[in-house]
Amino acid sequence: MKRKFLHMMRDVRLLSRLRRRHFLWPAAIGVGLAAGYNAVLPLLISTTNVRPTVEHMLDAWSGGKSRIAGNPEISFWPEPTLTLRSATIETTDGSSRKLAHIGSITATFSLFSAIDGTPALHDVRLVEPVVTLERRTDGTLNWQRPHWLNTPDVQAADKDTPFGDITVENGRLQIIDLVT
Repeated sequence: MKRKFLHMMRDVRLLSRLRRRHFLWPAAIGVGLAAGYNAVLPLLISTTNVRPTVEHMLDAWSGGKSRIAGNPEISFWPEPTLTLRSATIETTDGSSRKLAHIGSITATFSLFSAIDGTPALHDVRLVEPVVTLERRTDGTLNWQRPHWLNTPDVQAADKDTPFGDITVENGRLQIIDLVT
């Protein structure tokens, strides 16, 4: 009886050791892959061209001249995300009046397109933008019509819109009417 009990105890210890071993190895491999993912991807994706590329996309989208003051921040978990802080869109008529100030721009992007060097931004979020809409005394507006809003008979040289979906969070519209 005693021998049978000792064999049962040895089998229980062996079974618990096997269960622990089967859990620890996959967990260690998963942690190693996640650490490798976060360590290798920043080396593959260059952030030097991010700011000029997004400025060009904002120019094409808004019809104005944009400047981004902050450095790009890229995170890869849970999905690849780009964050740019403090963007300004100004007029292109030489007066350099502010059309909009954006607190931060956050966008998801495709890893394959970023590695190729042609970032494709999706789900763009404009956080805390202040858009100024001004009607001058002659009745014109301070915003120029972007090329992607032109009538169908005037063909645009670039793609229709450079961004995917655009979401505005905590935005404000400032209206200045010089006529009244």
